[in-house]
Amino acid sequence: MQKILYLTPYLPYPNSRAANLFISKRISLLAKRFQVHLVSITNGEKPQHTETTSRHPDLTSCKIFTRKNLSLISALQSAIQQEHPFNLLFPEMIEYVKRKSANFDYILIDHSYFAEYVIRKANLHDSKTVVIYHNIEKDYFKYIYHSTSFKNPKKLYYLLSYLATKKRERELESYKLNAKWFLSETDYEFVQGGSKLYTPSIKFTPTLNDEEMQITHSINYFGQLDNDRNIDGLQWFISKVLPLLPKKVVFQIAGRNPSNRLKQMISTRNNIKLIGEIHDLQTYFSQNKLFIIPLFSTIGVQTKLFESLSNNALIICTKDVARGTPFKNNQHLLESNEPEEYANLIVHAMQNFNSLYSKFQKNISEISSNELSDKQLLTDMETNLDKL
Repeated sequence: MQKILYLTPYLPYPNSRAANLFISKRISLLAKRFQVHLVSITNGEKPQHTETTSRHPDLTSCKIFTRKNLSLISALQSAIQQEHPFNLLFPEMIEYVKRKSANFDYILIDHSYFAEYVIRKANLHDSKTVVIYHNIEKDYFKYIYHSTSFKNPKKLYYLLSYLATKKRERELESYKLNAKWFLSETDYEFVQGGSKLYTPSIKFTPTLNDEEMQITHSINYFGQLDNDRNIDGLQWFISKVLPLLPKKVVFQIAGRNPSNRLKQMISTRNNIKLIGEIHDLQTYFSQNKLFIIPLFSTIGVQTKLFESLSNNALIICTKDVARGTPFKNNQHLLESNEPEEYANLIVHAMQNFNSLYSKFQKNISEISSNELSDKQLLTDMETNLDKL
């Protein structure tokens, strides 16, 4: 059986955030045909080796390195030098990869910013290395730089981080790697060179039993609450859409690290509930089914869309959210960029929840049985690796 060295900056916990869910699913699929040896990193004080292996008994081996504390000054210095803070955090990991990499048939690395650092420092410039893009990373820093006030001292850091990430992603493209995997088909246009494979790698198990589904008067949002793109989308919804809805409608916001900007935005609104961090996503999604995803700046697949749909939610989103995915308006979700139409879609979904939910779940189930099936995804990945 061929061996894969799988490097990722996120622990593959399936009941965590969407990025972890993608990684967990991909590892489970690959482990059916390959020996998968995991190398990952953690913010915890101790490496969470036992928990990782218990969640993934299909791993052949697991090595986890603990992130060291990095001061803001050190991070700023790294950005000025157009260098990744990883240099200061994980030298032991690089030495480990250097020693072990020759023993593997393939090396898979998640996330472009992490991949560029590992490839450059561990000298992995060869045909057996595959980079898995989750987003076009430089876009994130570019967006938050433009959306941050000049009064905010972090604006300089965001600019420097954008320039550093842009430089590193260009260098990653220059490595002439033979294979690059993406979560969104539309990301192809942003990355040059190498064979390109669309691998969403997430499990869809729609529930078609709607007996317990009742007409709902709550709308839900789940996401990182200190992310400027998320907050901009929430501001659009709260200021332009929510006032058009019936007064009995309650808007529930869940996620980690709610920013002061968000707290101020909702402080005087009685029909908005800030739930905060969710530790058990499966239970949360089982209790809430109608979700919104309002985003207007999207490069890279919106992992929260896959996450919500895989947990059997009914989604109302803006038009860019589903771009590059197989999900279509009025077939698998509802979408609009106009406040009045968006509000009407929410009311329509509330009044016709059971019929819409059953229709969308049936259509999603058909996708899951075809282009997003486990068998097809694994075959695509195995075929792509065979060509290296």
